[in-house]
Amino acid sequence: MAGNGLIFAHRGTATAARENTLGAFKAAIEAGADGLELDVHVTSDGHLVVHHDDAIGGARIAAMTATAARELTQSAGYELPELAEVIELARGRVRLDVEVKAAGCETAVVKLIADHALSAADVIVTSFDAAIVKRIIDIDADVLTGWLVSSGSTAGAIDTYFECGADVLSPRHDLVTADFLREAEQEEVALLPWTVNDAGSMRWLLRSSTVLGIITDRVIEAVRVRDELRR
Repeated sequence: MAGNGLIFAHRGTATAARENTLGAFKAAIEAGADGLELDVHVTSDGHLVVHHDDAIGGARIAAMTATAARELTQSAGYELPELAEVIELARGRVRLDVEVKAAGCETAVVKLIADHALSAADVIVTSFDAAIVKRIIDIDADVLTGWLVSSGSTAGAIDTYFECGADVLSPRHDLVTADFLREAEQEEVALLPWTVNDAGSMRWLLRSSTVLGIITDRVIEAVRVRDELRR
C-alpha cells in the first residue's frame, strides 16, 4: 500500500475556485492530482455535504436542512456540493480522502460508499477522532480508514493508530521528523502527511517506502516532484 507517491489535493485546488467546491475539485483533477481531500458534515435531514467549517454564516450545518445550507452558501457566492456529487465527479478519475468532521454521519458515509460500489482503491475515510475511525471500522471493516493527528509524540501517534485500527496514519507534516519516519517504517505504518507544500519536504517524504502519498495545496508542484523521483 505504502510508497505509491499519491498526490491528494487539499480541499481541491483553492487557487482556481473556492475550496471544497466542484470547481476546485475539477481544477485539481485537471492539474494531475491522484486524489481529492475533502471535509464532510451531515445536515439535519441526513444529507452529506462538503464543507470545512461546521457552520455557514453562523448557522450550524447539523441544525439545518440541505436546502437551507445551500441557500446560505449561494447567498455567500458559492455552491455547496453533496458528497454524492463529488463521488460522481471522481469516479474512474481520482481517489477520495473523505474527512468526517463530526460524529453522527458514519453510517451515512459508509452507506454512500457501498451504494456507489466504491472500494479501498477508490476512497479512504479519515477523522481526527479515533472513536469515529473505530465506528467506521465497526460498520464496515472493508472501508479503508485513516486517523488524522496534529500534535503529540511519535510513540503516542503510532500507539493510537494501532489502537483504533486505522489502515493509514495521517500526521500534520511538521510532525514527521526523521525519527518519526524511521519508527513508522519499522512498524510498517502507512503515512499520508498533510499539508505538504514545500518542494523539499515533498521530495523527502515521497522517497520513503512507508509514505502512501501526501496531501497538498500545490498539486502541480507535487506532481512534478513525484514524477522526477520516478524517473
